[in-house]
Amino acid sequence: MELVRSGERDTKARRVYMHLSGRRMTTQELRDELKMPHQTLAARVSELMDLGIVKQDDDGRFYHAQPNEYEFNAMLREQERYLKWSRLGHENGWFQPNGTPNPPKPRRVVLSKQTSIFDELK
Repeated sequence: MELVRSGERDTKARRVYMHLSGRRMTTQELRDELKMPHQTLAARVSELMDLGIVKQDDDGRFYHAQPNEYEFNAMLREQERYLKWSRLGHENGWFQPNGTPNPPKPRRVVLSKQTSIFDELK
């Protein structure tokens, strides 16, 4: 938390955190006011949520968490991300029925369609 406030952590994350001070804001509102690209903003908000210092309400607005909630929020966020990763793994067949990961299948490469730098030099 102190790293974000002091600016030692990512400056954009600090801007987002400071902008939320005393307010609840949607992604669109933050993007408009901070003039920050959507992907950049989403990544910074995600980092702040991973730290447990920013939460999202049922209406999709982000706000500061209470200091006594930081540790619990960070743990809960990590659990949610793991469950999502696990669910996607099972749905996409990345896990075997016993729960162990399947090795990724190599992509088929058609060697006749590949070129080399030597072909380009001719």
